[in-house]
Amino acid sequence: MQSFAVPLLLDVAAALLLVGLAFAIVRFRRMPQAKTAVVIVALAVGLSAVVGGWGYSAYQTYLDENTWRFGYLLDVRGNGTAPESLVVPIARDESLLTSLHLTSGTANWSFVDTPKGRGLFVSFTGAAQIQVGLSRVPRPAVLPDTSPTMTVPTNCTAQPSNCTGPPTVWLYYSGPAGAYLGLGVGSVYFSGYLTAGWAAYETLPPPMPGV
Repeated sequence: MQSFAVPLLLDVAAALLLVGLAFAIVRFRRMPQAKTAVVIVALAVGLSAVVGGWGYSAYQTYLDENTWRFGYLLDVRGNGTAPESLVVPIARDESLLTSLHLTSGTANWSFVDTPKGRGLFVSFTGAAQIQVGLSRVPRPAVLPDTSPTMTVPTNCTAQPSNCTGPPTVWLYYSGPAGAYLGLGVGSVYFSGYLTAGWAAYETLPPPMPGV
């Protein structure tokens, strides 16, 4: 909704300024006055600003429609000061995580193969956050596979409802129950408290556009 409101307001403003400018020019030609000349200059400056704003808005719209973005975020808060570890899903296109980096806390990580699939092993102490953010303009002709690994298989024949909506993923946590994890893999999100060992967790639906 907001993306349409700004161009509309700029169009209305440009139309009003054009009408006002035309009226002022006609009036000045009939009866030249310094006041009218000042009004003409002010209207011309205002129109230039609106045209510039319209151009910027159009460019931003173009970027929004032609930019591909991917984000991976892991935010964990452990139970104590002793080292803990977990295994979480990654994007199926592992190359997207090449620039994964630590943004807060203390943590080390590596890619591992597990009985549940390929994942990210993270050793951390206390609270830590690692992430990566990518954007490409224009959008790639073939989009990378950002879907998460370590998903729980669904029986689409027996339960068709399981084939729609966000996936369920496997997570492993080495410590006692109660650690908090926030995880984002592209458009798949999880936020909640972990139990010890392997467990399946339901992810959240993607946020609504503009939220």
